[in-house]
Amino acid sequence: MRMGKRIAPGLYDAGDGYVVRVKVTAVGSLKTTKWKSEKLVGVTKAQALVRLEQLKERARNEAESMARGETSTTTLSAYARLFVEDLGRRVTRGEITKRTADGHTDRLQTFILPVLGAHDVARLTPKDVKGWMRSVEAMKRPSVRRGRGKKTWAQESLPYSKGTLMGAWRVLRAFLAWVTVEADLPRNPAAFVRWDIEANSGNPRVWMTKGEVALLLESAKAEADARLRLMCVVALVGAMRSSEVSALQRSDLDLDHGTATINRSVVHGVFNKPKTKGSRRVVALPSEVVEELRAYLCWQDDNEVKGRPLLFPSSVGTPQTPDTINYALERIAKRAGIAKRITSHVMRRTTNDLVRRAVNDVVARAVTGHVTAEMTEHYSAFDLEEKAAALKSAFGDVFGGLARGNSTGATRDEEGPKVLDG
Repeated sequence: MRMGKRIAPGLYDAGDGYVVRVKVTAVGSLKTTKWKSEKLVGVTKAQALVRLEQLKERARNEAESMARGETSTTTLSAYARLFVEDLGRRVTRGEITKRTADGHTDRLQTFILPVLGAHDVARLTPKDVKGWMRSVEAMKRPSVRRGRGKKTWAQESLPYSKGTLMGAWRVLRAFLAWVTVEADLPRNPAAFVRWDIEANSGNPRVWMTKGEVALLLESAKAEADARLRLMCVVALVGAMRSSEVSALQRSDLDLDHGTATINRSVVHGVFNKPKTKGSRRVVALPSEVVEELRAYLCWQDDNEVKGRPLLFPSSVGTPQTPDTINYALERIAKRAGIAKRITSHVMRRTTNDLVRRAVNDVVARAVTGHVTAEMTEHYSAFDLEEKAAALKSAFGDVFGGLARGNSTGATRDEEGPKVLDG
């Protein structure tokens, strides 16, 4: 942490904010020195001085307690509350988004605190972290999904996916690194722990073929709510997440130019920016989809649909929820005779894979809003035929001459370079 110019005892001007730093030494049966430091952005000098006094008091209490030989009984749950408060301050300073903070908080409550919350931070060991890994691998998702109101649907209780567990592991590492500094631990209990999750944990990744996409859209015509089919079409064309297609508004469409702009998403009824910077993108709409959307907008105007600013609102005018969309997709897929479990994420993965096969992964990233090639690969299905075709395209017939060599497998390139003696 860059300290900057000192402007008062314990207060430094870092240019883009202030750094507060305290040192407190207490003498009892033990001599203990506690250091506390924190960078503050977007605050006044007076606010920084107030925070400095708070850190002094906290460091003094901890140092005196340790100097008296008292063993800390502070649990990980207590530090989790402080960690969440710190996340809120980082959101205010613009260091992280509110979605990131909410995601960290949710993983703490779902995966970390139920297993480790009662542990004393001073006694937490790498063995406890390894035990946490075994516990969360055995966790299963809730066996019901909630729809509108009190309506619920039963579902098979399956293990969490590898990606979900790895997300929880990243949060645990960040949390314990924060606790190591905050509680002045001699070492981070997760520093040298590695986790290799079995690749088959959770649900297998699913894609649809072109034929299955056609069957799905044909089956959607039988739905009582005709909007469902058009919503599926738009979601497929834009490789949209459920949060993106639910947040689409009429104003996002430019039918004269055949585009739809994705610049917002909705999670738990709250509108925000899309998941990543790359997710804010412009979707090209095929001419057939443009005509369907023109007719649909006219129908909305004639029927004065509730929540009309939204392109695909629910029957009560609110944004569609992921569970509602997935429940409808499962019903449509079952009618179409598709044995795979089809969700909104499966449709996004399908578009990514079909576009990548037809053109290239660069265009696929532009369509889906992926930032890295790794994510495009994660969403793709590679089979042996495609790999063979790729090698054929890359090397042509260069390997064909190998079979025409002599009996030892060696060949002589008469046009190639000569080896000179001496």
